[in-house]
Amino acid sequence: MKRGTTITLLLIGIVFLYQPYYHLLHGAALAALLIGALMLLTISTRISLVMGAIALLMGTAFLFWPVGTLLRGSSTHLLLMGGILFPAACGWRREISMISLALMVISFLSLYGLIGGFLKQRALILFLTGTLAFSITFYHRQWVERCALGLIAAGLIFMCQPFGLILYKTGFQVLLAGTTAFIVISHRT
Repeated sequence: MKRGTTITLLLIGIVFLYQPYYHLLHGAALAALLIGALMLLTISTRISLVMGAIALLMGTAFLFWPVGTLLRGSSTHLLLMGGILFPAACGWRREISMISLALMVISFLSLYGLIGGFLKQRALILFLTGTLAFSITFYHRQWVERCALGLIAAGLIFMCQPFGLILYKTGFQVLLAGTTAFIVISHRT
């Protein structure tokens, strides 16, 4: 029963993601893919590891290579699905947490234009993927919880301050990443 539901959710997510006509189904595709990914983790670690690696590679390729808009739009979904599956199924927790921390720092700096212009439009999805992977793999739960609360507070302050337009523009992204990290870390065992 669980295996059939998982496959059905993943197939519905893929079909909704790659249909070109109804863009509202892309939100349902994200929900179906993420729930299917979480259910897949309970069924098979090996399949989760392979699917997570494929999703990360395809999402990164669609994000940076010159592809059509349909494939470019699916990079967010694939990176978030891979950001859950691969770190949770992989045994290299310390290495993945350091790589995801580096990804978070680079994408955070590119949000503010301190690193390369080509990363600026892609910084949010990279920041969210790094935050997901870091909050899943880092071994100090309390430290991740405090950082997530700090990101939430910083995002709120950035959105409410009247001085810097760049802080106002990126405040929601920081708030979203902090909220995502807090939800993941509070459900981690």
